[in-house]
Amino acid sequence: MTSKSITLDVQKSGVQATVVAKTTDANSRKVVISLVEDGRPFVIPETAVVVLYGVTPAGSKLFNECIKVDEHTV
Repeated sequence: MTSKSITLDVQKSGVQATVVAKTTDANSRKVVISLVEDGRPFVIPETAVVVLYGVTPAGSKLFNECIKVDEHTV
C-alpha cells in the first residue's frame, strides 16, 4: 500500500496538497494528514468527525470520512 504524509493548516483556504490517484488504484493508498493551525499542532476535538473533501480531474466531488489516528492526525 502506498502511503503519503501531508500537513494541512486549518486557517488556510484553497488547495494545500495534491494526491495523485487513479480509479484503478482503489484501496491501494493511504494518506496521513497532520493538522496544524498557524503552524502549531491543531488538536482535533474528541467528538469531531473529520471528512476529506476532494475534486477529481473530471470535476466530480468526493467526500471520505477519516479515521482519527491521534489528537493531531487523521
